[in-house]
Amino acid sequence: MISGITSWILSIVGVVIIGVLVDIILPEGEMQKYIKAVFSVIVIVIMITPILQIDFNKIDFDKFLFNETSIELNQNYINNYNDKYKENVEEILKNSLKSNGFSNVDVEIYLNKSNTNFEINKVVLNIKNLVININSVHIDKYKEMKTIVVACLNIDENKVVFNE
Repeated sequence: MISGITSWILSIVGVVIIGVLVDIILPEGEMQKYIKAVFSVIVIVIMITPILQIDFNKIDFDKFLFNETSIELNQNYINNYNDKYKENVEEILKNSLKSNGFSNVDVEIYLNKSNTNFEINKVVLNIKNLVININSVHIDKYKEMKTIVVACLNIDENKVVFNE
């Protein structure tokens, strides 16, 4: 194996040295371009010769590409990612509620942990400390808050639950 690689490298170096010597000896002109092109083709052929000698039928590509450890889901990473994403979505939802006049709302999002998607099962709004900053006299706070949550998260309104 090592002797084959050594002889391959020596043949490349030898052809390059011969090419340089021929380049020095040849006078300028049209003929020099053609000879350089021929030596370039010879160098390329010498470089790809070992690749052409490989028997690709003996190589088991499935062993390298599709073994059991090649693709592995890191469940801890997925859980951490979902937790961080959930925290960010909860914060965005709190800010959205606050900007629409509903302050001090605690938001808890429950996810479906059975798959790798971010799928919301339920959103619980704790409104025990709710402060309403809207100047409207008569509003249905439940309906208004549910509308904001549904619009913000694009979920079914049945998934929004209030806790007082």
